[in-house]
This record gives sequence, C-alpha cells and structure tokens, in this order.
Amino acid sequence: MFSYQGNKKKVHISPEIRNSGGATFLKDIRNAEAILNCIGALICPDQVLLGSEAIHKLKQGEAIYTWNDNILLWNSFFSGIQVIANRITPPHRDKQSADPDYDFLVSAGTHDEAWLELEDVNAKLSYKPGTVVAICGKALRHAVPEWKGGERLCIAHFTRDNVHERLGIPRPNWVRNRGYLKMMDGGFLARQKWL
Repeated sequence: MFSYQGNKKKVHISPEIRNSGGATFLKDIRNAEAILNCIGALICPDQVLLGSEAIHKLKQGEAIYTWNDNILLWNSFFSGIQVIANRITPPHRDKQSADPDYDFLVSAGTHDEAWLELEDVNAKLSYKPGTVVAICGKALRHAVPEWKGGERLCIAHFTRDNVHERLGIPRPNWVRNRGYLKMMDGGFLARQKWL
C-alpha cells in the first residue's frame, strides 16, 4: 500500500510490501489483480485510467520517499490493498478516498455465509467466498458484522486520494450510464426502450 502524509512531501510504501513476504504476496495475487483490473475497466474506466497513471508515476520513482524494488510488482490500479482476516468489519466509511472512487471488496476464505451491510441504502448483500463488491466506500457506510463457518478473508482494494493529489492526478468523474449506452447495439437499446 502507498500512503502520503502532507507534511512529509513523499509517498511512503507500506512496510508489509517492502520485504520478501510482500514480494511473494504481490506475485501470488498477480492473476487476481489482472481480473480486477478488467472489471474496473468495465465499471469505472476513468478511475482505472487515473489509478494506472498514478501507479506508473510511482513505478518511475516519482514522489517516493524510499525506493523499494517491490514497487515494480504492484499490479493494481488501486493504491491500497488491505487483507482483513477473521475479523468483523464495523460500520465505516473510507475517509481517505475520493467520493466517486470505487473500492473493490473481495470475499475469500472457507466461510459458509456472510453479509455485506450497506446501512445508508438499507441493503444486505450476500458475501460468500468468490464475491467481489464494488462500492463508493467514502459515500456508503459498509460493514460485515459477522460470518458463519470457516475462515473469512476480505481483500479490500481502495484508492488513497492524497497519494493521487501528491502526484497531481485528478479525481475521477462519477460513473454515468452514458458511457455504457454508447457501447450497446442500437437494436438492443431500441428493444429495451432506452433510446
């Protein structure tokens, strides 16, 4: 994960990825990250473009406090990845993200049942292993108050707004349906009465 404290003027690399264990982790998640990058390209292309630009700048050494070769192994357009293991997730908003940024929450493990609660919109989403949920984590309060059976992992992907700000990367625009409608066949749009 990359972080930035305005008073230090440089982007810091999380200690967890600066060692051989971090290198192994980044190599092990490479294929999953490629899939998540493709999902992002479909649902939040502006965020992927801007996030990729930020990661490219970091890989070039721009604004890095101390260089570490593991930066070159970073395969995500997100500037942060956090693994949450066998813990509840209390209700919270992601204060360090920009409002229109999506977080990708990947559910993994062996648990039988879990629910991702979005209390602001009175929703509960099934959150079994293999589920990926994309939410605007700063805008929507989210939580996983419990799970049943087995081990529960969440691999949370997020963008640090202040890292992008430090690198001179603008915030993405809110996702709108216009971009998707442009990609659809005219006949399909007419049948759906979306024209």
